[in-house]
Amino acid sequence: MLYKNFIFDCDGVLLDSNKFKVSAMRTAISSYPETAAKDFIEYFTSNFGKSRYMHVKLFFEVFLGRPPADGEQQAILEKYARACREEYQTCEICTGAIELLTLLSPDNCWVVSGSDQEELRGVFSSRNLRRHFKDVLGSPTAKSTNIAKIIETNNLEASTLCIIGDSSGDYQAARDNDIDFIFCRNYSNTPELGEKYAMQGLRVISNLQELAQEISP
Repeated sequence: MLYKNFIFDCDGVLLDSNKFKVSAMRTAISSYPETAAKDFIEYFTSNFGKSRYMHVKLFFEVFLGRPPADGEQQAILEKYARACREEYQTCEICTGAIELLTLLSPDNCWVVSGSDQEELRGVFSSRNLRRHFKDVLGSPTAKSTNIAKIIETNNLEASTLCIIGDSSGDYQAARDNDIDFIFCRNYSNTPELGEKYAMQGLRVISNLQELAQEISP
């Protein structure tokens, strides 16, 4: 293993949560025009790794073509958050996650997600995962900004660090910070990206078990 420090995305890398988040968003916008809602869900499914705040803002600006009424955007966010909080407590942990994290020092591991930061910290604490990470960061701060903060605060060299993600948003965040990216395919909403990234010379893994096996004594 070439890296000392690891930044993990959450959904589709550590927790098998992508599918329920799509379902939660579909429910949250179910009262809106069918065509706009359908088109937005297709976009949302293919663009994980960005904050829910940005997604819902885009729903009004691009897919509905109008500004939200007072409280309208917040109502969608609250419906979505309620569904996520419930599902996060019972969704499966991705294959290999515990095995890999047990082999790594918490001082060298972070979570950076597009999910709401306080919600995610609560989930990781309640599921006894928080102990594996130095910090858990999420939205509304952008993923690229949170990664830059980790690098600066901990005085990390880019060559010692990689981000493990399952979306184009994770890849872009890695590029924004000039660090390596590993694509985790099996739980991704867009597993077809694996072929694209492999052709670019990037590492593609099925799940975290592959990395755990590499560094296991």
